[in-house]
Amino acid sequence: MDSETEATRRRAVDLSTARDADERPRMAFWALWEDLKRWQEQALEVAAREDVFPRERTEDDYGESFDSYRERQS
Repeated sequence: MDSETEATRRRAVDLSTARDADERPRMAFWALWEDLKRWQEQALEVAAREDVFPRERTEDDYGESFDSYRERQS
Protein backbone atom coordinates (compact mmCIF):
# COMPACT_ATOMS: atom_id res chain seq x y z
CA MET A 1 0.00 0.00 0.00
CA ASP A 2 1.48 3.38 -0.92
CA SER A 3 1.98 6.09 1.67
CA GLU A 4 -0.87 8.26 0.36
CA THR A 5 -3.37 5.40 0.66
CA GLU A 6 -2.04 4.53 4.10
CA ALA A 7 -2.37 8.14 5.27
CA THR A 8 -5.96 8.29 4.00
CA ARG A 9 -6.79 5.05 5.80
CA ARG A 10 -5.27 6.32 9.05
CA ARG A 11 -7.31 9.53 8.84
CA ALA A 12 -10.50 7.53 8.27
CA VAL A 13 -9.76 5.45 11.37
CA ASP A 14 -8.96 8.60 13.35
CA LEU A 15 -12.26 10.17 12.33
CA SER A 16 -14.22 7.06 13.24
CA THR A 17 -12.63 6.92 16.69
CA ALA A 18 -12.90 10.63 17.50
CA ARG A 19 -13.78 11.19 21.13
CA ASP A 20 -16.86 13.27 20.44
CA ALA A 21 -18.96 14.66 17.62
CA ASP A 22 -17.43 18.13 18.04
CA GLU A 23 -13.97 16.79 17.30
CA ARG A 24 -14.85 15.14 13.97
CA PRO A 25 -15.34 18.29 11.85
CA ARG A 26 -12.06 19.73 13.14
CA MET A 27 -10.21 16.50 12.35
CA ALA A 28 -11.81 16.33 8.90
CA PHE A 29 -10.81 19.92 8.21
CA TRP A 30 -7.15 19.31 9.09
CA ALA A 31 -7.10 16.08 7.10
CA LEU A 32 -8.39 17.98 4.06
CA TRP A 33 -5.88 20.76 4.73
CA GLU A 34 -3.01 18.26 4.67
CA ASP A 35 -4.32 16.76 1.42
CA LEU A 36 -4.54 20.21 -0.19
CA LYS A 37 -0.99 21.08 0.86
CA ARG A 38 0.30 17.79 -0.55
CA TRP A 39 -1.60 18.28 -3.84
CA GLN A 40 -0.26 21.82 -4.14
CA GLU A 41 3.31 20.59 -3.64
CA GLN A 42 2.77 17.89 -6.26
CA ALA A 43 1.30 20.41 -8.72
CA LEU A 44 4.24 22.77 -8.23
CA GLU A 45 6.70 19.92 -8.77
CA VAL A 46 4.97 18.95 -12.03
CA ALA A 47 4.78 22.57 -13.16
CA ALA A 48 8.48 23.08 -12.49
CA ARG A 49 9.37 19.86 -14.27
CA GLU A 50 7.29 20.71 -17.33
CA ASP A 51 8.26 24.40 -17.34
CA VAL A 52 4.66 25.63 -17.41
CA PHE A 53 5.34 28.92 -15.67
CA PRO A 54 5.45 31.68 -18.28
CA ARG A 55 8.60 33.69 -18.56
CA GLU A 56 8.57 37.43 -18.08
CA ARG A 57 7.52 39.37 -21.17
CA THR A 58 10.03 41.66 -22.83
CA GLU A 59 9.76 44.52 -25.28
CA ASP A 60 10.61 42.07 -28.05
CA ASP A 61 7.41 40.14 -27.32
CA TYR A 62 5.27 43.22 -27.90
CA GLY A 63 7.37 45.02 -30.47
CA GLU A 64 7.33 48.21 -28.41
CA SER A 65 7.95 49.36 -24.90
CA PHE A 66 5.13 49.77 -22.43
CA ASP A 67 5.78 53.53 -22.23
CA SER A 68 5.40 54.00 -25.98
CA TYR A 69 2.21 51.91 -25.88
CA ARG A 70 0.77 54.15 -23.13
CA GLU A 71 1.70 57.29 -25.06
CA ARG A 72 -0.05 55.94 -28.15
CA GLN A 73 -3.18 55.08 -26.13
CA SER A 74 -3.53 58.57 -24.62
